[in-house]
Amino acid sequence: MKCILNAYTHRQYSVSAPTLIRLFDDRIECITVGGLAPGLTMEDIMLGISVRRNEYVTRVFHHVGIAEAYGTGIARIFEQYNSCACKPEIEASANACKLTLPNRNYVTEHVGEVEGAYEAYQFIKRNPMCGRLDLQQFLGSSQTHAGVILNRLVEKDVLITHGKRKNTKYSVK
Repeated sequence: MKCILNAYTHRQYSVSAPTLIRLFDDRIECITVGGLAPGLTMEDIMLGISVRRNEYVTRVFHHVGIAEAYGTGIARIFEQYNSCACKPEIEASANACKLTLPNRNYVTEHVGEVEGAYEAYQFIKRNPMCGRLDLQQFLGSSQTHAGVILNRLVEKDVLITHGKRKNTKYSVK
């Protein structure tokens, strides 16, 4: 809910493009037009700095009880993931912002709670057809640990294997 609230509170309404809310099994993506407010950086956002682009929208959301406080959305979203291996991601261009929220239930049920499993899942998703050595280097882990993670993800039916033995490559289903 906070993701959607932020998307509508901070969007640039002078642009006619829609706010996009995309639902996937493993995540939700909120994409809003407008980019970062002038003078604001990603570092500022992560520190909790907020610039109200739409003062009246913010006031209305606060008045009707949808928004609890001003400028706390991103911090509260990240707090929700404190005990989880997966973390939200924020990307910004000059014209848009995208907030990606991992589905914590999907991660636990489908990826598992082995240390590094979620990071491995995300890496393989971004780099299909990578091998164990690629994952091992990415994680900075041992060959055994990378193998355990890959086997777990294959057992959980999250990854597809291509090839055999040393030539085995992995991709996300």
